[in-house]
Amino acid sequence: MGRRAFATSLVAAGMFGAVGVGGKPRATEPDKDITRRAADVVNSFGVATHIDYTDSQYADVRKVIEALHYLGLSRVRDHAPDPASDPVGQSHLHDAAAAGIRFTFVSTGHDPAALVARLRGFVDRSPGSIQAIEGPNEVNNFPIHYRGLTGVAAAQAYQEEMFRLVRADPKLAHIPVLAYTNWPPSSAKADWNTLHFYPPEGRQPFFTMLRDKQGQDRIDPGRDFAITEGGYHTLVSAAQVGGWEGVSNAVHARLMVNFYLAAAKLGARLVFPYQLLDSYADPGLSDQEKHFGLFDFAFRPKPAAMAVRNLVRILDDRHRDATTFPIAPLDYRIAGLPPTAHVLPLQKASGQHMIAIWNEPDIWDAAANWPIAAAAVPITADFGRQVQMARVHRPVAGTVQDMRAGQPIRLLLADEPLLIELG
Repeated sequence: MGRRAFATSLVAAGMFGAVGVGGKPRATEPDKDITRRAADVVNSFGVATHIDYTDSQYADVRKVIEALHYLGLSRVRDHAPDPASDPVGQSHLHDAAAAGIRFTFVSTGHDPAALVARLRGFVDRSPGSIQAIEGPNEVNNFPIHYRGLTGVAAAQAYQEEMFRLVRADPKLAHIPVLAYTNWPPSSAKADWNTLHFYPPEGRQPFFTMLRDKQGQDRIDPGRDFAITEGGYHTLVSAAQVGGWEGVSNAVHARLMVNFYLAAAKLGARLVFPYQLLDSYADPGLSDQEKHFGLFDFAFRPKPAAMAVRNLVRILDDRHRDATTFPIAPLDYRIAGLPPTAHVLPLQKASGQHMIAIWNEPDIWDAAANWPIAAAAVPITADFGRQVQMARVHRPVAGTVQDMRAGQPIRLLLADEPLLIELG
Protein backbone atom coordinates (compact mmCIF):
# COMPACT_ATOMS: atom_id res chain seq x y z
CA MET A 1 0.00 0.00 0.00
CA GLY A 2 2.52 2.57 -1.16
CA ARG A 3 5.69 0.92 0.19
CA ARG A 4 8.16 2.96 -1.83
CA ALA A 5 6.68 6.37 -1.07
CA PHE A 6 6.19 5.68 2.62
CA ALA A 7 9.65 4.25 3.26
CA THR A 8 11.33 6.94 1.16
CA SER A 9 9.79 9.60 3.39
CA LEU A 10 11.03 7.72 6.47
CA VAL A 11 14.57 7.48 5.13
CA ALA A 12 14.59 11.19 4.32
CA ALA A 13 13.44 11.97 7.85
CA GLY A 14 16.15 9.81 9.41
CA MET A 15 13.72 7.29 10.83
CA PHE A 16 15.99 4.38 10.06
CA GLY A 17 18.91 5.66 12.13
CA ALA A 18 18.05 3.57 15.16
CA VAL A 19 20.61 0.88 14.38
CA GLY A 20 24.22 1.71 13.70
CA VAL A 21 27.14 -0.22 12.32
CA GLY A 22 27.14 -3.82 13.48
CA GLY A 23 23.58 -3.53 14.77
CA LYS A 24 24.64 -1.60 17.87
CA PRO A 25 21.49 -0.39 19.62
CA ARG A 26 20.82 3.33 20.08
CA ALA A 27 17.46 2.95 21.79
CA THR A 28 16.91 1.42 25.21
CA GLU A 29 15.58 -2.12 25.23
CA PRO A 30 13.01 -2.99 27.93
CA ASP A 31 14.86 -4.16 31.02
CA LYS A 32 12.70 -7.15 31.93
CA ASP A 33 11.95 -10.18 29.80
CA ILE A 34 8.25 -10.64 30.53
CA THR A 35 6.90 -14.17 30.08
CA ARG A 36 4.05 -14.28 27.57
CA ARG A 37 1.48 -16.92 26.73
CA ALA A 38 2.50 -18.67 23.53
CA ALA A 39 -1.10 -18.52 22.31
CA ASP A 40 -1.26 -14.76 22.82
CA VAL A 41 1.84 -14.37 20.69
CA VAL A 42 0.54 -16.59 17.89
CA ASN A 43 -2.82 -14.81 18.02
CA SER A 44 -1.05 -11.51 17.35
CA PHE A 45 0.48 -12.84 14.13
CA GLY A 46 -1.18 -11.98 10.83
CA VAL A 47 -0.29 -10.80 7.34
CA ALA A 48 -1.41 -8.01 5.02
CA THR A 49 -3.52 -9.01 2.02
CA HIS A 50 -5.44 -7.57 -0.94
CA ILE A 51 -8.21 -10.14 -1.10
CA ASP A 52 -10.53 -7.76 -2.93
CA TYR A 53 -8.05 -7.20 -5.82
CA THR A 54 -9.41 -9.25 -8.72
CA ASP A 55 -6.80 -8.03 -11.22
CA SER A 56 -4.07 -9.91 -9.36
CA GLN A 57 -3.29 -13.37 -8.00
CA TYR A 58 -5.57 -12.53 -5.08
CA ALA A 59 -8.44 -13.19 -7.49
CA ASP A 60 -8.01 -16.89 -6.69
CA VAL A 61 -9.47 -16.68 -3.20
CA ARG A 62 -9.28 -20.45 -2.74
CA LYS A 63 -5.49 -20.37 -3.13
CA VAL A 64 -5.28 -17.32 -0.88
CA ILE A 65 -7.10 -19.18 1.88
CA GLU A 66 -4.89 -22.23 1.32
CA ALA A 67 -1.78 -20.03 1.64
CA LEU A 68 -3.05 -18.61 4.95
CA HIS A 69 -3.81 -22.11 6.21
CA TYR A 70 -0.31 -23.21 5.17
CA LEU A 71 1.15 -20.48 7.39
CA GLY A 72 -1.24 -21.29 10.22
CA LEU A 73 -2.50 -17.68 10.22
CA SER A 74 -6.13 -16.59 10.41
CA ARG A 75 -5.72 -12.81 10.78
CA VAL A 76 -5.26 -10.39 7.90
CA ARG A 77 -5.21 -6.65 7.32
CA ASP A 78 -7.07 -5.52 4.23
CA HIS A 79 -9.13 -2.69 2.74
CA ALA A 80 -12.53 -2.06 4.29
CA PRO A 81 -15.48 -3.25 2.22
CA ASP A 82 -16.36 -0.83 -0.56
CA PRO A 83 -19.37 -1.33 -2.86
CA ALA A 84 -17.71 0.87 -5.47
CA SER A 85 -15.07 -1.84 -5.95
CA ASP A 86 -15.38 -5.02 -8.00
CA PRO A 87 -18.32 -6.97 -6.50
CA VAL A 88 -16.47 -10.25 -7.06
CA GLY A 89 -13.60 -9.02 -4.91
CA GLN A 90 -16.06 -7.88 -2.27
CA SER A 91 -17.61 -11.35 -2.19
CA HIS A 92 -14.13 -12.81 -1.71
CA LEU A 93 -13.85 -10.94 1.60
CA HIS A 94 -16.91 -12.87 2.80
CA ASP A 95 -15.51 -16.12 1.39
CA ALA A 96 -12.40 -15.59 3.50
CA ALA A 97 -14.52 -14.77 6.56
CA ALA A 98 -16.47 -17.99 6.04
CA ALA A 99 -13.14 -19.85 6.06
CA GLY A 100 -12.34 -18.44 9.52
CA ILE A 101 -10.26 -15.43 8.49
CA ARG A 102 -10.57 -12.37 10.75
CA PHE A 103 -9.97 -8.89 9.40
CA THR A 104 -8.37 -5.69 10.50
CA PHE A 105 -10.01 -3.34 8.01
CA VAL A 106 -8.22 -0.12 7.07
CA SER A 107 -10.61 2.70 6.28
CA THR A 108 -11.25 3.82 2.72
CA GLY A 109 -12.95 6.86 1.24
CA HIS A 110 -13.56 10.30 2.74
CA ASP A 111 -16.81 9.67 4.63
CA PRO A 112 -16.55 7.96 8.04
CA ALA A 113 -20.33 7.55 8.26
CA ALA A 114 -20.40 5.61 5.00
CA LEU A 115 -17.42 3.53 6.16
CA VAL A 116 -19.09 2.56 9.43
CA ALA A 117 -22.31 1.66 7.59
CA ARG A 118 -20.32 -0.67 5.31
CA LEU A 119 -18.59 -2.29 8.27
CA ARG A 120 -21.93 -2.82 9.99
CA GLY A 121 -23.23 -4.49 6.85
CA PHE A 122 -20.18 -6.73 6.72
CA VAL A 123 -20.67 -8.04 10.26
CA ASP A 124 -24.38 -8.55 9.56
CA ARG A 125 -23.41 -11.01 6.84
CA SER A 126 -20.19 -12.36 8.44
CA PRO A 127 -20.58 -12.04 12.23
CA GLY A 128 -17.39 -11.93 14.31
CA SER A 129 -15.13 -11.45 11.31
CA ILE A 130 -13.80 -7.96 12.11
CA GLN A 131 -11.01 -7.91 14.69
CA ALA A 132 -10.01 -4.25 14.43
CA ILE A 133 -10.83 -1.07 12.50
CA GLU A 134 -7.93 1.09 11.36
CA GLY A 135 -7.98 4.76 10.41
CA PRO A 136 -6.78 6.16 7.07
CA ASN A 137 -3.64 4.67 5.56
CA GLU A 138 -0.38 6.66 5.36
CA VAL A 139 -1.99 10.06 5.06
CA ASN A 140 1.36 11.66 4.23
CA ASN A 141 1.30 9.65 0.98
CA PHE A 142 -2.46 9.34 0.44
CA PRO A 143 -3.99 12.62 1.70
CA ILE A 144 -7.64 12.73 2.66
CA HIS A 145 -10.06 15.64 2.51
CA TYR A 146 -12.74 15.95 5.15
CA ARG A 147 -15.12 18.79 6.02
CA GLY A 148 -13.02 21.30 4.12
CA LEU A 149 -9.82 20.22 5.88
CA THR A 150 -6.66 18.79 4.38
CA GLY A 151 -3.48 17.22 5.68
CA VAL A 152 -3.13 16.07 9.27
CA ALA A 153 -6.10 18.19 10.39
CA ALA A 154 -8.36 16.28 7.97
CA ALA A 155 -7.00 12.92 9.13
CA GLN A 156 -7.51 13.81 12.78
CA ALA A 157 -11.07 15.05 12.21
CA TYR A 158 -11.94 11.97 10.13
CA GLN A 159 -10.42 9.67 12.75
CA GLU A 160 -12.30 11.34 15.61
CA GLU A 161 -15.63 11.04 13.81
CA MET A 162 -14.92 7.43 12.83
CA PHE A 163 -14.06 6.62 16.44
CA ARG A 164 -17.28 8.24 17.68
CA LEU A 165 -19.44 6.39 15.17
CA VAL A 166 -17.86 3.01 15.88
CA ARG A 167 -18.34 3.47 19.62
CA ALA A 168 -21.99 4.46 19.07
CA ASP A 169 -22.77 1.41 16.94
CA PRO A 170 -23.96 -1.57 19.02
CA LYS A 171 -22.60 -4.07 16.47
CA LEU A 172 -19.14 -2.48 16.28
CA ALA A 173 -18.61 -0.82 19.68
CA HIS A 174 -16.58 -3.73 21.09
CA ILE A 175 -14.05 -3.64 18.23
CA PRO A 176 -10.78 -1.75 18.88
CA VAL A 177 -10.14 1.32 16.74
CA LEU A 178 -6.57 1.76 15.49
CA ALA A 179 -5.02 5.14 14.70
CA TYR A 180 -4.40 6.36 11.18
CA THR A 181 -0.80 6.13 9.96
CA ASN A 182 1.35 9.13 9.13
CA TRP A 183 4.94 10.32 8.94
CA PRO A 184 6.04 12.20 10.91
CA PRO A 185 3.77 10.67 13.56
CA SER A 186 0.84 12.70 14.86
CA SER A 187 -1.85 12.28 17.49
CA ALA A 188 -5.07 10.39 16.76
CA LYS A 189 -8.27 9.49 18.61
CA ALA A 190 -7.92 5.72 18.92
CA ASP A 191 -7.76 2.72 21.23
CA TRP A 192 -4.40 1.57 19.89
CA ASN A 193 -1.45 3.27 18.24
CA THR A 194 -0.48 2.06 14.75
CA LEU A 195 2.96 1.66 13.20
CA HIS A 196 4.28 0.89 9.73
CA PHE A 197 7.82 -0.32 9.56
CA TYR A 198 9.99 -0.96 6.46
CA PRO A 199 13.71 -1.25 7.28
CA PRO A 200 15.74 -0.60 4.11
CA GLU A 201 18.93 -2.34 3.07
CA GLY A 202 18.19 -5.49 5.02
CA ARG A 203 18.49 -3.85 8.43
CA GLN A 204 17.33 -5.82 11.45
CA PRO A 205 13.96 -4.95 13.00
CA PHE A 206 14.08 -4.76 16.79
CA PHE A 207 15.77 -1.51 17.76
CA THR A 208 14.22 0.55 14.98
CA MET A 209 10.83 -0.94 15.85
CA LEU A 210 11.45 0.01 19.47
CA ARG A 211 12.38 3.58 18.56
CA ASP A 212 9.31 3.99 16.36
CA LYS A 213 7.10 2.73 19.16
CA GLN A 214 8.68 5.04 21.68
CA GLY A 215 8.22 8.00 19.33
CA GLN A 216 4.50 7.31 18.95
CA ASP A 217 4.17 6.66 22.69
CA ARG A 218 5.45 10.15 23.41
CA ILE A 219 2.59 11.57 21.34
CA ASP A 220 -0.19 9.18 22.42
CA PRO A 221 1.03 7.50 25.62
CA GLY A 222 -0.45 4.59 27.52
CA ARG A 223 -1.89 2.68 24.58
CA ASP A 224 -1.49 -0.78 23.12
CA PHE A 225 -0.17 -0.82 19.58
CA ALA A 226 -0.36 -2.73 16.32
CA ILE A 227 1.99 -2.98 13.35
CA THR A 228 -0.31 -3.04 10.35
CA GLU A 229 2.36 -3.04 7.64
CA GLY A 230 6.05 -3.71 7.44
CA GLY A 231 8.72 -6.01 6.20
CA TYR A 232 11.19 -6.60 3.39
CA HIS A 233 11.12 -7.42 -0.31
CA THR A 234 13.17 -9.91 -2.31
CA LEU A 235 14.04 -7.91 -5.43
CA VAL A 236 17.77 -7.67 -4.79
CA SER A 237 18.34 -5.34 -7.75
CA ALA A 238 15.63 -2.82 -6.77
CA ALA A 239 18.11 -0.10 -5.77
CA GLN A 240 19.35 -0.07 -9.38
CA VAL A 241 15.86 0.68 -10.75
CA GLY A 242 14.70 3.42 -8.38
CA GLY A 243 13.67 1.39 -5.33
CA TRP A 244 15.46 0.51 -2.14
CA GLU A 245 17.62 -2.49 -1.41
CA GLY A 246 16.00 -5.91 -1.42
CA VAL A 247 17.42 -9.04 0.19
CA SER A 248 17.93 -12.65 -0.82
CA ASN A 249 15.27 -15.22 -0.04
CA ALA A 250 17.46 -16.80 2.64
CA VAL A 251 18.02 -13.47 4.42
CA HIS A 252 14.35 -12.61 4.00
CA ALA A 253 13.42 -15.74 5.95
CA ARG A 254 15.63 -14.78 8.90
CA LEU A 255 14.46 -11.17 8.93
CA MET A 256 10.78 -12.08 8.80
CA VAL A 257 11.00 -14.48 11.76
CA ASN A 258 12.91 -11.77 13.65
CA PHE A 259 10.20 -9.28 12.66
CA TYR A 260 7.45 -11.37 14.26
CA LEU A 261 9.52 -12.10 17.38
CA ALA A 262 10.57 -8.47 17.83
CA ALA A 263 6.94 -7.33 17.60
CA ALA A 264 5.95 -9.96 20.16
CA LYS A 265 8.69 -8.94 22.59
CA LEU A 266 7.59 -5.31 22.37
CA GLY A 267 4.00 -6.34 23.07
CA ALA A 268 2.32 -5.68 19.71
CA ARG A 269 -1.32 -6.72 19.87
CA LEU A 270 -1.36 -7.42 16.13
CA VAL A 271 1.40 -7.56 13.52
CA PHE A 272 0.79 -7.72 9.76
CA PRO A 273 3.90 -7.95 7.58
CA TYR A 274 3.34 -6.82 4.01
CA GLN A 275 2.30 -9.03 2.31
CA LEU A 276 0.99 -12.57 1.73
CA LEU A 277 2.08 -12.98 -1.89
CA ASP A 278 3.73 -11.44 -4.91
CA SER A 279 0.40 -10.78 -6.55
CA TYR A 280 1.51 -9.19 -9.85
CA ALA A 281 3.95 -10.51 -12.42
CA ASP A 282 7.26 -8.70 -12.82
CA PRO A 283 9.12 -10.44 -15.66
CA GLY A 284 11.48 -7.49 -16.06
CA LEU A 285 12.41 -7.49 -12.35
CA SER A 286 11.84 -3.74 -12.23
CA ASP A 287 9.23 -3.15 -9.50
CA GLN A 288 9.98 -3.86 -5.86
CA GLU A 289 6.27 -3.52 -4.98
CA LYS A 290 5.71 -6.91 -6.61
CA HIS A 291 8.20 -8.78 -4.41
CA PHE A 292 7.10 -8.27 -0.78
CA GLY A 293 5.22 -11.56 -0.55
CA LEU A 294 5.82 -14.55 1.65
CA PHE A 295 4.67 -16.52 -1.41
CA ASP A 296 5.81 -15.90 -4.97
CA PHE A 297 3.61 -15.12 -7.97
CA ALA A 298 2.86 -18.84 -8.50
CA PHE A 299 1.76 -19.27 -4.85
CA ARG A 300 4.96 -21.16 -4.07
CA PRO A 301 6.10 -20.53 -0.49
CA LYS A 302 9.34 -18.58 -0.27
CA PRO A 303 11.77 -19.64 2.48
CA ALA A 304 10.20 -16.92 4.65
CA ALA A 305 6.80 -18.60 4.40
CA MET A 306 8.33 -21.93 5.41
CA ALA A 307 10.09 -20.33 8.38
CA VAL A 308 6.96 -18.48 9.55
CA ARG A 309 4.97 -21.69 9.26
CA ASN A 310 7.54 -23.48 11.44
CA LEU A 311 7.46 -20.65 13.98
CA VAL A 312 3.67 -20.77 14.24
CA ARG A 313 3.66 -24.55 14.63
CA ILE A 314 6.27 -24.42 17.40
CA LEU A 315 4.27 -21.82 19.36
CA ASP A 316 0.83 -23.32 18.68
CA ASP A 317 -1.24 -24.03 21.79
CA ARG A 318 -4.75 -25.44 21.26
CA HIS A 319 -5.58 -25.96 24.95
CA ARG A 320 -8.98 -24.54 25.95
CA ASP A 321 -7.24 -22.32 28.53
CA ALA A 322 -4.44 -21.24 26.19
CA THR A 323 -5.26 -17.53 26.48
CA THR A 324 -6.43 -17.40 30.11
CA PHE A 325 -4.17 -19.58 32.28
CA PRO A 326 -2.09 -17.80 34.97
CA ILE A 327 1.51 -17.40 33.83
CA ALA A 328 4.22 -18.88 36.05
CA PRO A 329 7.59 -17.25 35.19
CA LEU A 330 10.57 -19.54 34.73
CA ASP A 331 13.82 -19.07 36.62
CA TYR A 332 16.57 -19.14 34.00
CA ARG A 333 19.96 -17.63 33.18
CA ILE A 334 21.47 -17.15 29.73
CA ALA A 335 25.13 -16.14 29.59
CA GLY A 336 27.17 -14.89 26.66
CA LEU A 337 24.45 -13.04 24.75
CA PRO A 338 25.78 -10.28 22.48
CA PRO A 339 24.20 -6.79 22.73
CA THR A 340 22.23 -7.45 19.53
CA ALA A 341 20.51 -10.54 20.97
CA HIS A 342 17.02 -10.75 22.46
CA VAL A 343 15.12 -13.17 24.67
CA LEU A 344 11.39 -13.85 24.87
CA PRO A 345 10.17 -16.29 27.55
CA LEU A 346 6.92 -18.09 26.72
CA GLN A 347 4.57 -20.55 28.37
CA LYS A 348 1.82 -22.88 27.17
CA ALA A 349 -1.34 -23.82 29.05
CA SER A 350 0.13 -27.24 29.87
CA GLY A 351 2.70 -25.43 32.02
CA GLN A 352 5.49 -26.05 29.53
CA HIS A 353 7.94 -23.18 29.12
CA MET A 354 9.75 -22.05 25.99
CA ILE A 355 12.51 -19.52 25.43
CA ALA A 356 12.93 -17.70 22.12
CA ILE A 357 16.46 -16.39 21.56
CA TRP A 358 17.49 -14.49 18.47
CA ASN A 359 20.38 -12.32 17.39
CA GLU A 360 20.21 -9.29 15.09
CA PRO A 361 23.68 -8.70 13.64
CA ASP A 362 24.12 -7.16 10.20
CA ILE A 363 23.37 -9.96 7.72
CA TRP A 364 23.03 -8.07 4.42
CA ASP A 365 25.69 -6.10 2.55
CA ALA A 366 23.68 -3.50 0.61
CA ALA A 367 26.69 -2.37 -1.41
CA ALA A 368 27.60 -5.86 -2.56
CA ASN A 369 24.01 -7.19 -2.74
CA TRP A 370 25.15 -10.20 -0.78
CA PRO A 371 24.56 -11.83 2.62
CA ILE A 372 26.96 -11.22 5.48
CA ALA A 373 27.96 -14.39 7.29
CA ALA A 374 27.20 -13.88 10.97
CA ALA A 375 29.69 -15.24 13.48
CA ALA A 376 28.32 -17.93 15.78
CA VAL A 377 28.43 -16.79 19.40
CA PRO A 378 28.66 -19.43 22.17
CA ILE A 379 25.94 -19.00 24.81
CA THR A 380 25.06 -20.99 27.91
CA ALA A 381 21.47 -21.51 29.09
CA ASP A 382 20.82 -22.64 32.66
CA PHE A 383 17.27 -23.64 33.61
CA GLY A 384 18.10 -25.26 36.93
CA ARG A 385 17.33 -28.79 37.97
CA GLN A 386 13.57 -28.40 37.50
CA VAL A 387 14.10 -28.84 33.75
CA GLN A 388 15.45 -32.19 32.56
CA MET A 389 15.14 -32.01 28.78
CA ALA A 390 15.41 -29.27 26.19
CA ARG A 391 14.31 -29.42 22.57
CA VAL A 392 15.97 -26.77 20.41
CA HIS A 393 13.95 -25.68 17.38
CA ARG A 394 15.45 -23.72 14.50
CA PRO A 395 12.43 -22.46 12.54
CA VAL A 396 14.40 -21.13 9.56
CA ALA A 397 16.26 -24.40 8.98
CA GLY A 398 13.30 -26.47 10.17
CA THR A 399 15.48 -28.64 12.42
CA VAL A 400 15.05 -29.98 15.96
CA GLN A 401 17.73 -31.02 18.45
CA ASP A 402 17.08 -32.75 21.80
CA MET A 403 19.43 -32.02 24.69
CA ARG A 404 19.68 -32.85 28.38
CA ALA A 405 18.98 -29.78 30.53
CA GLY A 406 19.60 -30.83 34.13
CA GLN A 407 22.79 -28.82 33.85
CA PRO A 408 23.65 -25.74 31.75
CA ILE A 409 23.39 -26.36 28.01
CA ARG A 410 25.74 -24.81 25.50
CA LEU A 411 24.54 -23.50 22.17
CA LEU A 412 25.84 -21.48 19.24
CA LEU A 413 23.79 -18.39 18.37
CA ALA A 414 24.38 -16.96 14.91
CA ASP A 415 21.72 -15.25 12.78
CA GLU A 416 18.96 -17.88 13.06
CA PRO A 417 16.46 -17.74 15.93
CA LEU A 418 16.40 -20.56 18.47
CA LEU A 419 13.26 -21.67 20.31
CA ILE A 420 14.05 -23.86 23.29
CA GLU A 421 11.17 -26.07 24.42
CA LEU A 422 11.63 -27.21 28.02
CA GLY A 423 10.36 -30.35 29.69
